[in-house]
Amino acid sequence: MTLLSQETNQTIKRVKSPSEFLEQTIRDKYDGNENEFLKTLESHLINYKAYQWMKEDNFEKFIEEREKRIRSVIGKKIGADTELAVPSFTTPNTPYTKNENHD
Repeated sequence: MTLLSQETNQTIKRVKSPSEFLEQTIRDKYDGNENEFLKTLESHLINYKAYQWMKEDNFEKFIEEREKRIRSVIGKKIGADTELAVPSFTTPNTPYTKNENHD
């Protein structure tokens, strides 16, 4: 999750695809400087691979890649093994269910 300004949120709503949003944002907010935009993305835990998925309008792969990045950063901070297979975040295909084995 990333906090967005109202202006950014409205821009996202106006464009038709992630690739169009990226192109417009790099052009309008970063004067065409893709490297500066990539630095901003990294500060939001969006790596280059996830960025490439957005450029290809593959939102599902983008989410998967960003999830890996977020898990990796959290894992490093808490000293956990992030390579363990754990359930993914809740999605429309994997809705939340209460696990009776946990409090």
